[in-house]
Order: sequence, then structure tokens, then C-alpha cells
Amino acid sequence: MRKIGISIILLIFTFLIGRGYVDANMAAPMPDLYATTITFAKNKDIAVTSEVLDIRMQNDLADITATYVMKNKQDYEVSTPSMFISPNISGSSISVIQNGNSLEYQTEIYSISSEEELDLEDWQFVILDEELDEYGFKVQTINFDLDFKANEEAEIIVNYKYALGGYPSRTDNYKRGSLTYYLTPAAMWEDFDNLTINLYLDDNMPVLKSSNLDFEKISSKHYRYESTSLPNENLEIELGLNTWQKFIGYFNSPYLMMNLLMLAPFIIIGLIILVVVIVVVVHYIKKKKKSKKIVEKDVENS
Repeated sequence: MRKIGISIILLIFTFLIGRGYVDANMAAPMPDLYATTITFAKNKDIAVTSEVLDIRMQNDLADITATYVMKNKQDYEVSTPSMFISPNISGSSISVIQNGNSLEYQTEIYSISSEEELDLEDWQFVILDEELDEYGFKVQTINFDLDFKANEEAEIIVNYKYALGGYPSRTDNYKRGSLTYYLTPAAMWEDFDNLTINLYLDDNMPVLKSSNLDFEKISSKHYRYESTSLPNENLEIELGLNTWQKFIGYFNSPYLMMNLLMLAPFIIIGLIILVVVIVVVVHYIKKKKKSKKIVEKDVENS
């Protein structure tokens, strides 16, 4: 397996910036310009043996819990600074835990206006999209230190919330949510043996419309993905409404009146045709009944 080192970091950085826009965003519908993973300093001692990613939808937010099992492969103590690059952090709902103990952390915001500002010699790099808007952009990080005893295996849990991309706050039939979680940066770790992703939907958007990874449906709102190796692509999912929610949402659409005005001529023509058909049918029925009575009367007279 490839070692953790700056050459690998730069290689992954070059690979990711060419992948184009993704769906999740900081404030919908802007594109997502940051990755989500633990990044180590120049350290060849720590391996990651597994990752369990729990994603729980909470209205227009996603509660993300990333649980890593890490192992110090050396016969001596190791300390390493770590950085968790994350999407938009909602409030102060962040926690970093190692073996049940809360770790101190600091959050930072990197404001970038051009790719030239990136210091690729610094291990605290930022994985960015290749296109920048005129205002530049910001990324957020959670920084903390990890300490390992000799040959120690530790469980690291990072929990935070961020806003879904798309239009998760709408109340009409255009409501949708999107999320991207970067998996490919994990290739910088020395080992990667297992990955489990649990996706829990809620009543707000209960339909998994699309996913680039093959999730197994466990229950109506619980999906799971399992792999013994790291996928060569990032997780991208899109959530939506069920049929009833779309029907109700149609009447909440801000375009409803405009659509009705556009359809008004056709609706009027349709109503006129319907009235004409009804009049013709009623006239036909009355005429038929009248003819029947005349025939019956002629029969009686005869």
C-alpha cells in the first residue's frame, strides 16, 4: 500500500481538482468546494484499518459521524497533527473523540481567491475545485492532535452537521437535497481495509433518487453500502420527495399562478369543449327519450 507522504497528498490533490463540480454545497445551490476526510501530517506510522460513515438526514441538514479505527504500527509512541476538512459546519455541533475521550480542536476558515495562494508544500492543504468564481471561496477545517501509544489501536470519531446541497428548504415539488462525501482522499492512508456507509433518510425527503454507489436497502429509510476496499470515486447522492409529497408540493409552487396563466387558454378551450359535449349528450338523450315516448304512444294507439 502507498505510504502517507507529501508526494501522495499532492498526487491526490491533482487528481481531485480535475473532477469538476459536485452537488453538495455550502449554501444551495452553490457548488461544493471542499473535501471531507482526515488529513495527516507527514507521518508513516499510522494506518487506518476501517471506516464507518453514518449519515443521518435531519430536514435540510445532514448529521455525519465518521468513525475510524487507526493503528500505530510502531513500537514507540506517535503524535500527529490531524485536520478534518469539512463542508459548512452548522453552529458549534462538532465533537472529536479518541477512545471515548473528547479531544480539543480548533476550527479554521481558509479564504482562497486563486489557486496560486495554495501552498502545496504545506501538509495542511485544501482539496479544491479547479474553477473559482469572482469572489473566491472558503473552506472550513477541524484541527486536532492524535496521540498513540506503542502499537495502540484507537477509535477516532468525528461528528458534525452541514447543510445539504440542492433545494432542501423548499416547500414545493422542486424540493431536493444532494450530498457529496469525498472518499478518494483516503488513498493517502497507509492501509484501508473496510468501509461501511449507513444512510438514514427522514420524512422530509424519504426517497433516495440516485447514488453512484450501490446501496442495499435495509428498510424503508435505511440504506447500507459495504466494501472491503476503497471505492475509486466519491460518494454522491440525491434525495427527493415521494409521489404524494410532489402532488402537495405542486400547489405550493411559486410558479403555480404563472403555469395556470400559461395554461389558461387551453383550460378555457377544454372547458368549452366539455360544455359543448355535455350539451350535445344531454340533447341526444332528451331526443332519444322523446322518440321513445312517441313510439310507445303509437304502439298504444294501434
